[in-house]
Amino acid sequence: VHTHTAAKRGPITGANNQALVEEFTIVKIGIDKTRVTGDAAVASARALAAAVGVDQDKYAAQVAAASAKAFVVAITLRQGNVPAQVSTIPGALGVESKSVLPVSDGLAPEVIGTIGEATPDIITASKGAVLAGDLVGLTGLQKRYDTLLRGTPGDKVSLVVRRVTSASASASPSTTGSASAKAGSASPSSKATSAAASASVAPVVVYSKDPTPGGALALSLDLTWQLKAESVIEPVPGPAAVAVIQPSTGAILAMANSAGSAGQADASFGQYAPGSTFKIATTLALLRKGYTPDSILNCSAAANVEGQPFKNYGDFPSNKIGRIPLKDAVAQSCNTAFINEYGTVSGPELQAAAASLGVGIDYDGGFPVNYGIVPKASSSAMKAQEFIGQGGVLASPVTMAGLTSSVAAGHTVIPWLVTATKPASTAAPLTEAEAATLQAIMGYTVQTGSGRVLTGLAAGAKTGTAEYGTGSPLPTHAWMICYTGNDIAIAVWVKDGKSGSGTAGPLIKALLS
Repeated sequence: VHTHTAAKRGPITGANNQALVEEFTIVKIGIDKTRVTGDAAVASARALAAAVGVDQDKYAAQVAAASAKAFVVAITLRQGNVPAQVSTIPGALGVESKSVLPVSDGLAPEVIGTIGEATPDIITASKGAVLAGDLVGLTGLQKRYDTLLRGTPGDKVSLVVRRVTSASASASPSTTGSASAKAGSASPSSKATSAAASASVAPVVVYSKDPTPGGALALSLDLTWQLKAESVIEPVPGPAAVAVIQPSTGAILAMANSAGSAGQADASFGQYAPGSTFKIATTLALLRKGYTPDSILNCSAAANVEGQPFKNYGDFPSNKIGRIPLKDAVAQSCNTAFINEYGTVSGPELQAAAASLGVGIDYDGGFPVNYGIVPKASSSAMKAQEFIGQGGVLASPVTMAGLTSSVAAGHTVIPWLVTATKPASTAAPLTEAEAATLQAIMGYTVQTGSGRVLTGLAAGAKTGTAEYGTGSPLPTHAWMICYTGNDIAIAVWVKDGKSGSGTAGPLIKALLS
């Protein structure tokens, strides 16, 4: 006899060692067809489906098609979330068990992931480490770190006396091979003797190993920030995401996606043009060529590079058209001022400036994360596009919150989530002097420019919109990045947003207010 005992699954903890997942009592709720049959079973199925919020037609069909002795599960809920009316429905039954779940329903689902019974594919791939019925990680970090978290199950193999029945006795082979022996002509006295002998033989344990509990997975997520980020971003219509980072450490405090992201990890792995928020990297490249915040740029009404036309956003202030300082080009987000300087900086120099802000180099973050993509420009027009955060430049909110963190911290910051995996920058470092200049420019943007929506909340900010897709006019992503005086950096992205300040800005205000 083989006895298999699952190990206690390891915990996942966040900032300050606060639990993010714990063991809870869960209840599988369904219809027990041994208690109700026929049309009554279907009626009970509909009533149960209505009570727990699942599709009535689909569930009723499942119950109707199930065998006469089946228990058809409708939903699995935490023990305290079972509706009281379930107990009044004929045939409805709740079966309790234990499971490891996030401490709050829906907590960082794209990050933490889920667990469930091992599939046949997982069992086969485990080469004996996982057996049918074992709980394993199916998605997210629960899957990536499953070997650590699930521990080692306990196993015991015992030799026990075979249970003797009249049927097995009558089928016992005989050394003589006679017909009477094969017919099982055992006497009543011989059966009694056999049973007595069986009862006197104790099981013999030939192998035993106790289960080893799973190890802990420590993350940087702060439960308070994560819950607040989810409450702010979840109701946004369509895809949207936010990332919150602590600049002094690079710790990712929160990553949240709207319901419109439909389970996609946009906050960490999104690949979207960052638009004018990337002008902070372009500004660093210009600073390294000798520019200062007061260097004069040409903010023309329009620009053209190799036949590619460029313009400013629709409500760009007309009084800023003309020759303006670099700091105003950033604060007012003048596209043409940067486009007109595209020849000053080479493609590799722009890539290097981005990398010094943590953007464009693929690091192992211990989880799926996009640290930004800044491709080599194939033409002057493409390089001009990259100057304003388009032309192949792609980022996630984690990317841009990391860029903001580098400015705020005064050195290159690579965001991290898994405590055991903190990537170290391989780029040319951002200097304190460079960071101080960028801080002054981002602060000026809050004081006089498109970041005014965060006055009193943020120490520095930058807005951005990025055209994508097809149509006339082209749809745009809306971005806003900022950092505060109390060690917080935030990036918000909204697909199909009108503007950074008008669409993303209010979401950051809600987070910081």
